[in-house]
Amino acid sequence: MDLYEFARGQNGSARLRNSLEAAALGGQLPFATVAEYLASPAPVETMMFRVGGLGRKTALELDQLVRTTVPVDGSDSETEMPTDQEISEGRATICGELAKISLRDLVGRASPGTRLERALRHAVGDRPALDALDDADALRSDLLCAKTAGAVTADELCAKVHLATSRLLRETGGSPSMHDAVLTALFGKGAGPIWPREARLQLADEEAHRLLQKVLGDAVCASAFEDAIVPVRLTRLVCARNIGDRPIADALVDRTRFGWELGRVQAVGRKTISEFWEVLWRRLAVQLARAEAGSTERSNLARFLEVELTRLDPDPEDMAEHAPLVPSSGDVADRVLIPRGLDELLAFMLERIKPQDAPIVRRRFGLDGSPETLEEIGVSLNVTRERIRQIEKRGLGELKVLARKVSLRQALDERWGSAWDALADGDDLITDLEITTFRKMVPGAIILGLELLGLDLAGWLTEVAHRYPHGWLAPSRERAPVDAALGALRDVTTGPPLPRALGELGLPGAPLDVEAAVLIGAGFRTLHGYVVEGRIGTRQKRSLVAHAVLAGFGKPMTLSDLQRAYRQAAPADQCSTRDLTIVMSDAPHLFLEVSEWRWTAVGGAGEIPPGGRRRDVDEGDESPGEGDLTVASAIRDELERAGPQPLSALTNNPRRYLPPDRSHNSVQPTLLTRPDLFARLLPGVYSLWSQVPTREVILSGEMPYLLDEQQAKIFAMARRADEPWGTFPLWSPDAEYRLCRWAIRQGSGEVRRSLLATATVDAWPVEIEERDEWRAVCAREGRYDLVANVRPNVFTVRPDLDRLLAALIDLEAAGRTSWMALNRVDGRHVASQMGCGLLAVLLLSGALTPLGQDAESAWQLTHAIESAAAAEMRGELAAELHERGRLEWASEVGARIAGRIVDGEKRAAQWIPFRRFSALFRDLATAPSEPIEITPEVASDVGRALLAERRKSDLLAWLDEN
Repeated sequence: MDLYEFARGQNGSARLRNSLEAAALGGQLPFATVAEYLASPAPVETMMFRVGGLGRKTALELDQLVRTTVPVDGSDSETEMPTDQEISEGRATICGELAKISLRDLVGRASPGTRLERALRHAVGDRPALDALDDADALRSDLLCAKTAGAVTADELCAKVHLATSRLLRETGGSPSMHDAVLTALFGKGAGPIWPREARLQLADEEAHRLLQKVLGDAVCASAFEDAIVPVRLTRLVCARNIGDRPIADALVDRTRFGWELGRVQAVGRKTISEFWEVLWRRLAVQLARAEAGSTERSNLARFLEVELTRLDPDPEDMAEHAPLVPSSGDVADRVLIPRGLDELLAFMLERIKPQDAPIVRRRFGLDGSPETLEEIGVSLNVTRERIRQIEKRGLGELKVLARKVSLRQALDERWGSAWDALADGDDLITDLEITTFRKMVPGAIILGLELLGLDLAGWLTEVAHRYPHGWLAPSRERAPVDAALGALRDVTTGPPLPRALGELGLPGAPLDVEAAVLIGAGFRTLHGYVVEGRIGTRQKRSLVAHAVLAGFGKPMTLSDLQRAYRQAAPADQCSTRDLTIVMSDAPHLFLEVSEWRWTAVGGAGEIPPGGRRRDVDEGDESPGEGDLTVASAIRDELERAGPQPLSALTNNPRRYLPPDRSHNSVQPTLLTRPDLFARLLPGVYSLWSQVPTREVILSGEMPYLLDEQQAKIFAMARRADEPWGTFPLWSPDAEYRLCRWAIRQGSGEVRRSLLATATVDAWPVEIEERDEWRAVCAREGRYDLVANVRPNVFTVRPDLDRLLAALIDLEAAGRTSWMALNRVDGRHVASQMGCGLLAVLLLSGALTPLGQDAESAWQLTHAIESAAAAEMRGELAAELHERGRLEWASEVGARIAGRIVDGEKRAAQWIPFRRFSALFRDLATAPSEPIEITPEVASDVGRALLAERRKSDLLAWLDEN
């Protein structure tokens, strides 16, 4: 068989055909026949040197064509051709097979491209495959009409049909000559003999795969990189999906397809792919050397894989790197004894890396002391921090290679107890926060061991301890009690706001199990006996300490008293009254402002231990500052200059003392929110605390802000309402004596008489004779003339429920209340009549004892508490506020109280317009009924009834007002 003619008929590469044709025409072809080629001892090298343009790869291609096609004995005999009848029968058989499958299934055997696959799916794929043979031109035309399909796609379809049919013919059996004859009958002479080319490739791949399996076994690509120090990008490529778990034998045999998969990995370029193949080739060379593969086996493998034989020669450095650390043979005395302890093992490994790398690693991980930063080491060695980082990276890379050859994991697991003690601080649990915060307390040998094994501290603890969503429980503790407490905790924390006292949750189990459920199960924090959600900062700490102080006191406290008690409980925190106001306002479910500057606690109390545990550390929240004192400083300077001033004087033309960039609207809020700076001497009168008058000044000094008709009138009403002394600094017996002296000479008749009627002469700082004279004057002229009716607009507003709770708390503390006290509870001016709304609610709900119906202007008098009803309402409202953080009338508790008000007509005093006032609560008190079917007739009847009721209610309200 002529070698040139043989190569032309084998469907080889274009380079092979062109080179052989040029050599044949020029008379330079070294072998005339295939037999001469097979008889040569070195045909590949001869062809490379004698034929121009024929390289090693093309020469290897020719060699494989010859050796996989020609019979083994090298004879040049021709294969017997099939008869016409056999060709017709074979054609009928293959046409029957093609009629059974669709065109898409046939082409799918030949791995079509994405565009062709899309065209088959949406256009011609469902047609029988036989259509491609019967009317190929019509099929091509239909495909060209499909969307996104062009001439290239049509050509690809023809080629894939040709190739897939060839594979189907091979599956049906038969000789290569029969295969070529049937294929030519189907597609014409242009089809060419495909069988030899396909068979050659298949046989070469099978042989290469067999040899690789013998050397590499089932090793995957990831195993080739286990002991190699490679760049991060290459490590990322190996970790990609379907890359690292691919057998090395499959990857090397099918390099074209596998290389295409490598190129599809994101952020992977040519250099990374080249490095990937380089590692595989080097690992194959090492394995061949270890398996002691012969020269023939290595040559065959190189020929089948189409690579140069030198590619399979191992590098001496690779052989040394992948050699066992401990010799497998030799005298026992010559073997290296590897230590078992973690510290000794790391020292052993550090001795075997570059001498300049080991000290850097030791200093970075603190093996000889505290860990040092890159900057610190760089300064001491007079090099840059980047150079130190490079040296550290190189040293760690060498140590990671050694770590895979020793029992580092076993030595590390033996040291987990010391790591636990460093993180847990003697406890049986560790939270996720402590892993980050106290990692520096773990010995450096443990951190280095984890780094070399590719583990993090959290993952390591998960393997040796009980893992919970937010931390770890010591393996010596049982999970069951903690799980039971955690299940109960999830039930009780689905609605109530946090923080709250731990004792209120009622969790089952021992205190240690409850604490573990809260901290590592639910992810909350604990501090001073409270359960806290989120980070614990300065504000959160102040809130909890203030609540513990208030709850322990048991009744409302003024801000000044609370501040003193707070500083006794937390002497290191110089917290101001303004700071306390801020933190208490941020937790409405824990604190309630009863009246101005008076607060009380809601809910159970925690405790303030003498010293916090390490997990109670401050997390960096900055203390709320004093704010901008510019306005406060300006008011302070004005008061120092002019003395105590009414609010009207301070707000009248404030530009005379305020800075230009400050608003005059800030004056009154600043006075109200800075009780630590400003004293309210009287209603609407402010001063500095250093300016509060002494007894001598009150009795004989200039006090125009006290000796005023309006102040005297308010004072008289306060005395009739039995307001306690000291409500304001100048509501005192001394001030009353001075007011009465002033009223005798300058006051109006009704003010003079009202002051004398309510005066407490026995408390005045006068002699007995003068006191007797004043008693006679009071008996002769005293008569309370400031009697008035409550304005109708008071009963058009529904008081807020939180103010009702504050009134009940104040009522239980004092045992009585009045409209003035309720004004202070509601944050209104002390002489406002709006406090009568709260007073009416308390009376109608049964919290107060009604006065006699014949009492004149009864709303101005003091009312005593009904203890049972008041305590019940206070408990309901306090529990609702603590559970929800807010109080609303449109709630179950609000509906119950509204029902009491609506049913309290018998307790209504004459000054209360019951019908009009109870109408504010009637809708709230309506209990929900069973749902009924609403038809148009029912809706009409209900609408008329509601309209009639509304008109009746409006008429009654109008009659009451007039």
